[in-house]
Amino acid sequence: MASIRKMENGSFKATVSLGRDANNKQIRKTLYASTEKECKNKARVIEQEYEDGLYVDTKKMRFSKWAKEWLELRESRISPSTLQSYRIYINKHFEPYFGKYKISQITELMIKRYIAEKLKTLSSTTVRKHIYILSAILEDILKHKNPCKYIEIPEVAHYEYHIVSDDEYKTIREFFRGKSYEPIILLGALCGMRRGEIFALKWDDIDNKAQTIRIDQALCISDNGYVEKKTKSNNGFRTIAAPEEIFELLEIKRKKQKVIKERIFPSRPDSFSSWFAECMTKLKLDIRFHDLRHYHATWLYKNGIPDLFAAQRLGDDLQTIKKVYQHIGDDTAKKYNDEIIKKINTL
Repeated sequence: MASIRKMENGSFKATVSLGRDANNKQIRKTLYASTEKECKNKARVIEQEYEDGLYVDTKKMRFSKWAKEWLELRESRISPSTLQSYRIYINKHFEPYFGKYKISQITELMIKRYIAEKLKTLSSTTVRKHIYILSAILEDILKHKNPCKYIEIPEVAHYEYHIVSDDEYKTIREFFRGKSYEPIILLGALCGMRRGEIFALKWDDIDNKAQTIRIDQALCISDNGYVEKKTKSNNGFRTIAAPEEIFELLEIKRKKQKVIKERIFPSRPDSFSSWFAECMTKLKLDIRFHDLRHYHATWLYKNGIPDLFAAQRLGDDLQTIKKVYQHIGDDTAKKYNDEIIKKINTL
C-alpha cells in the first residue's frame, strides 16, 4: 500500500514500495500529483504493474536493455521478416545512438538530432519507419511521456512507379523464353504474384485440371534464412486462374526433375532477384521483378476488370490497387483524357 502525504505547497506525494533489490535494499518509487485522488490513482497503476510483473524503472533501465526485451516480447506475434527488420533497426541504428542512455534520458531534442543525422544518408521514407519503430519502443514503457509524441515525422519520399509497357513486357518475355525461370516471369506478369508467394509454391498448390493456383503461403527472410509464413494479409489467401502455358511449362519442369522436391522453385528468392537484375541490365531496362506485378495490375485495369475482383486476384486491398492505377503511364492517361474530352464535346 502506498504512503501518501500532503506537501507544504498543497500538492501530494506518494511513496510506493516495490520489494527489494539484489542487495536486499528496499526499492521505492515516488510520485507527485496536484490532488490526493490523482496521487492515489498513479500509485495504484504502479502497484498493479509491479504485481503483474510489468513495472520497469525508467530511471535505471537503459535503452539497449529495454529494446532487446521489447523485441523478445513481440517475437511470437510478428512475422520472421518483420522481426529481422526490427532487429536491424535496433542493432544498426538505435543502439549506436541511444543505447548508452537510460530511457528517462532520451529527449525530444535527441530524437530530432537523430532524424537530421539519418536524413543525410537515408531516404525520408526509411527514416519515417525508424521513428515509427522507435516511438513504439518508447511508448510501451513511457506511455504518454513518449518523447516521440510531438516529433514531426519526415514526409514520404515520392516514389515514381515504373509501369512496364507492353513492348517492355514482350522484350522480357522473349528473353526468358525457354529458360528455367520462364514460369516465374509469367507468374509475376500474368498472375500478379509476389516473389515470396511464387517461391513458396508447392506442387499440390497447382490444379492442372481446373487450371488454378492456390496461394496460401509466402517465403520470407528471417534470422534463420528463408522460412514459410502465411500470406501477407487475409486478402493474400486466394485461388487464381492462370493461363494454360504456365501449367504446360510447370509440367515440363516437373518431368525434367530427377527428384521432385516439395517446393516448385527451391532456389533462394534473393539469388533469383540478383539474376533478374543482371538480365535487365543486359536488356537496358530499369525494371524490378515486382514491377511485373504492377504490370498485371495495370493490365487488369486497362481491360475493364472491376477493382474489387482485381484486388482479390492480386491479394491486396482496393486502396493499394488504386495507387498502382494512378501511375498507368502518360500514353494511357492521354488516351483516357482524349476520350473524356471527346464525350464532353458531344454534350
